[in-house]
Amino acid sequence: MNSTKRPSDTLDLSNDMHVFVTTLATWPKRIAAFHKRAEELNIKGWQLVQGVDGNIINKPNWWKPNARRWACNLVHLNALHQGMMMNLSGEPKPILILEEDAYLRDNFRELWQEAVDYFKRGSSSTLLYLGGRDHDLGCQVSPNIFQNVRVGGGYAYACSPHYARDMSGYFMNKPKGRRKMLCFAQDTKMQKRGILDGHATMRPFMVGHYGGPSIINKRKTRPPERAPKREEPIHRPK
Repeated sequence: MNSTKRPSDTLDLSNDMHVFVTTLATWPKRIAAFHKRAEELNIKGWQLVQGVDGNIINKPNWWKPNARRWACNLVHLNALHQGMMMNLSGEPKPILILEEDAYLRDNFRELWQEAVDYFKRGSSSTLLYLGGRDHDLGCQVSPNIFQNVRVGGGYAYACSPHYARDMSGYFMNKPKGRRKMLCFAQDTKMQKRGILDGHATMRPFMVGHYGGPSIINKRKTRPPERAPKREEPIHRPK
């Protein structure tokens, strides 16, 4: 059970970023868990973006992964477009996207301002992972932010307005070349084109994945891996 004391002051994320939480109508317990955790940390200021169930849509023929990943791409793209429209009608701000099974860690509030400041002083084309996996880190750019060499996981990330425009346009204008998820830094072709310039990760992570005690509907555990085949035959004594 979480023993963190609820802060007295409210942290409104929308003052610094356009924040979207992606969800499905078929997963009410997950978003309820997200709301509960945000209430524990006294955090507000996000909008829900409803996704499409990958079990009921057809993916394009050129899309190699399954339909669920295609549906995941669509809701992320929808959130990016909503943030871009808000930037056109008001003050441009970074866009933060969280999936509904993200878990706000205890250090979220104390690291939030560092994440905000990163975009204020960073390049126009910037992406910052607030959580993830398999990160190979480069040089340190602030006390808790490092440049990425390799990254995985796209359940919690923020990007600059310029980055959101380039990334969504690159995906939609040349779709037949896209074979991976929309998030993003592992796409070496995008790196070579300069679209992924300035991507970084927060360490320690501000956001976990299925990491909290209140998270419900956890993924099933993987079956045990099979023992590797022997390269040489076994010679039994006669």
